[in-house]
Amino acid sequence: MIFKKILFAALSLLFLKCSTQNSVLSLTGKYVSKKYNFIDKMFMRMNSESNVVNSDLTLNNDSSYIYNTCGNIIKGKWQVKRDSLILFCYENNYRNDSINKIKTLSCGDKPVIYSIEYSSPIELQQTFLIKSEKVVNKLIKIN
Repeated sequence: MIFKKILFAALSLLFLKCSTQNSVLSLTGKYVSKKYNFIDKMFMRMNSESNVVNSDLTLNNDSSYIYNTCGNIIKGKWQVKRDSLILFCYENNYRNDSINKIKTLSCGDKPVIYSIEYSSPIELQQTFLIKSEKVVNKLIKIN
């Protein structure tokens, strides 16, 4: 009887460890900005919200990432903590290389944190304020 309980506990722990590793591995791939329809955009405007467009994020198996925005190319390392994706920036450059020669960008002091929604497809969401307006940055996994 005690042996069965110990075996059950050991198998349960093994299952939890494997399922956690699989969910982290399933995050690797490419994500693109969510495309909102006209009605969604109208509701966002009515609620003083806006959204980020034309961004993509690639999460690599070695925990490195590349995040392309309309004006920047950001590189760094990523990790998962509970239901959050945490991006630690190590390099932040302008997409226009001639600007990089006269002005440098910093990564800032804090990592960027996205909430993870394990749906199909996986969605990442970051929300922040710019001049008291809520900005939603939602990325959808495409591969």
